[in-house]
Amino acid sequence: MEYIKYGNYMIRRAAADCLAKIMQYQYNSASRALLITVIKTDLAESTSCLLRKTFLYFCASAIDTLTRATFKQHFLASYISMSKDKVATVRMEFAKSIVKLKPFLENDPILGNELMSLLSSMQSDLDSEVVEAVEQCDYELLQQRKKNKELEKTFNAADVTLTL
Repeated sequence: MEYIKYGNYMIRRAAADCLAKIMQYQYNSASRALLITVIKTDLAESTSCLLRKTFLYFCASAIDTLTRATFKQHFLASYISMSKDKVATVRMEFAKSIVKLKPFLENDPILGNELMSLLSSMQSDLDSEVVEAVEQCDYELLQQRKKNKELEKTFNAADVTLTL
């Protein structure tokens, strides 16, 4: 945690990735529970906006390493609370992180709708840079959906060809 607290952006980003990997391979339930508590209290609930942003970096890494159920159970509520953070740079980082997290959480339509609702409400943020980050997120999500539709059409066309 010292690297996260006193390191620069790149160190905090790498340390967040490392924490996600540690979580993935921590099989001792007591140690895992302690690590979850430390991540939530020292990062997500920190008074430092840099540490709260690091929590968002952790979430972006953790979604690739943890199961969806584990992420939702332990980190989702803290993650969503970052959308209403008092510091604009944290809200901006939240908007940027949705691009990474939303595809992994789309299997839950209620959660997908909640994330999109959060983005919609953030479009009226008082900080113009937050609004810009939300617009960029919307654009990137739209590009992902278009790409997925094209892949689906290609897959369906190939499937039809194989059945003939």
